[in-house]
Amino acid sequence: MAGYVMNDVSCAERSSNILHVFNSAGELFLEHREHFSKVSSALKEENARVSLNGERCACENKTCCHGNELSVLNEWRATGTACDVILCAEEEEFPCHRAVLAASSLYFRLLLLGDFRERLEEKVRLEDVTPGTLRLLLDYSYTGRIRITADNVEDLVHASGLLQFPDVTDACCRYLTHNLRPDNCVQVMKLAEDYFLTELSEYVKKFAFENLPAIFVTSDFAQGSLRDDQNVLKLLKQAMSVARDRCSCLQ
Repeated sequence: MAGYVMNDVSCAERSSNILHVFNSAGELFLEHREHFSKVSSALKEENARVSLNGERCACENKTCCHGNELSVLNEWRATGTACDVILCAEEEEFPCHRAVLAASSLYFRLLLLGDFRERLEEKVRLEDVTPGTLRLLLDYSYTGRIRITADNVEDLVHASGLLQFPDVTDACCRYLTHNLRPDNCVQVMKLAEDYFLTELSEYVKKFAFENLPAIFVTSDFAQGSLRDDQNVLKLLKQAMSVARDRCSCLQ
């Protein structure tokens, strides 16, 4: 991915065919190493093998297309070649290939290939998704790669859940866990609850139990910006309940 320095690595985790790499700044680089073959197989099932709207790959090497057809389609996306749908977010438009989107997301598979009116529409408007976040998810659909940072993680949690990119949602949870601190704990706890991220929520509550004094001193809660948020107060009470239960067990 452009601008990502792979030798600036502080932590790397591999889960099946998915690689999660943290750099020294805490940013997370997600690479789905089987994404190409997964999408290629789906394109064959949809009878859309590098041959959309009559366009064909210029490569005559038949063995090349299986591994590189997604790269070809990504190049075509940049020029609008053979694109059969335009996604609209706010005032921006993104020409895409239905088959690639459907292979990357169950949401898009149902929306664009199912029995909805969007199956026949040239332009499909997506509500409640920012153009920048949609661009990141489209890049992931065509490359299997995405970078998660402090600036985009909350929007990605929302959009990846809405548009059903579970690997991206999972990577966001890993990013938030890796970068959890007393000063952002309350915000992360609220985010986990708002989007029903159960494992992240439990992890943050345990972290809160171990760091309650620092949280009350350093977080946005301490500065007053979240003191009137009833949901936040409820979550902190839950964390304190965990602390009381833990202490009772130790007695």
